[in-house]
Amino acid sequence: DNKMMGVITLDRKRKYCYLGYHFHPDFQGKGFAVRSVMGLLENMDEARRETMRLVSHPDNKASISLAEKVGFVYVGRRRNKGIPEVVYRFDSLQWESRRLQALRSKSVSSGAV
Repeated sequence: DNKMMGVITLDRKRKYCYLGYHFHPDFQGKGFAVRSVMGLLENMDEARRETMRLVSHPDNKASISLAEKVGFVYVGRRRNKGIPEVVYRFDSLQWESRRLQALRSKSVSSGAV
């Protein structure tokens, strides 16, 4: 169908690199976003991953859930131009835990032991 599934953005600032993502409604809730972000993070070196931040509206439960699934942890709340935001940072320990969890579930679903 040549329909774009979604986009992932990286916005490098002075100290941090901000991760953003948006997926077309036809592709939401199917794991594409999680697999895409995991793939991106797997192909970054550790030093780069450690600079990653993610900002979301506090009501965007899907975005927050995705962030936590791929190893981001809550930092706090802020307001940007009057709009409330929650801020997450990448965490290596959470990342490794989530990555291993994903690998285990993949091997279980494929029948490998």
